[in-house]
Amino acid sequence: MKKTIDPDAMSNLLDGLTSGRPSIGNTPYPSPATSIFSKEESTPKTTTVQKNSGKERICTTIDKTVMNKIRVISEKEGVQINELISLGLDMLISKYEETHGQVRPKKENRGNINNIFR
Repeated sequence: MKKTIDPDAMSNLLDGLTSGRPSIGNTPYPSPATSIFSKEESTPKTTTVQKNSGKERICTTIDKTVMNKIRVISEKEGVQINELISLGLDMLISKYEETHGQVRPKKENRGNINNIFR
């Protein structure tokens, strides 16, 4: 028995991962006539995040309606989604600090072996 991937389920899964909407008429799969094994397409993309970039990559779950609203605002205002989320988190931290005082993150003790054993 051969397992197949439901195109609707895969489309719903990938829809939440991308900020753009697929255009009508495009199939989620390449047509057999196109070469999916060309050297240019089969080379894996490498993404590098600089260690000292001052940013941290996180993964979280967000309600679908909230994410859809964020996408609409992003497209309407011409702002990246991560900038909107960063702004929202900054506003949350400011409100919290107004009520509870300044939040001081703990310093990380990573990367220096001498600091670990002293």
